[in-house]
Amino acid sequence: MNNTLLYEQLQLICCMIAVGALLFVLMDIVNEIGIQAKWKKRYHIIAEFMTVLLLGFCMCVFLIMRYHGLLRMYVVFALILGAILYARLLRQYCIHVLRVLAKGSLWIYGKTTTILLLPWKMLYRHVFCRAKKYVQKMKQHRQELKENEMDAVDHLEEII
Repeated sequence: MNNTLLYEQLQLICCMIAVGALLFVLMDIVNEIGIQAKWKKRYHIIAEFMTVLLLGFCMCVFLIMRYHGLLRMYVVFALILGAILYARLLRQYCIHVLRVLAKGSLWIYGKTTTILLLPWKMLYRHVFCRAKKYVQKMKQHRQELKENEMDAVDHLEEII
């Protein structure tokens, strides 16, 4: 083996160690977001599943684009090694940063939805709610007219 091939394989191993640690970091961020947002267990499962799908797809695209789809056992072991290193050594030091990231992402989500949904909320409040009240008022008015007609018919029957 020549030096460039060894260097590429060493670079791939280091990259996969970093990717393994990054996978666990992202899963911890999703977990912290779930805790901060007070998700139900079903939402946790869905979020983790979608995260795993997205990360798996991104990793496959990364491997195909960067290393032409090279996936050998040492690459998988490097990925697992990165995950283990993060879980055993770095998780306890990163948890505070992950909580801040989760709070920040939830704050950004709240502000974004407020800005994006404001026109729809205003439309609902000023158009649809008023239309709903108007329709209810018309139905109530028709119901009162029917009751008045029925009272008039009953009154005429009593007279006869």
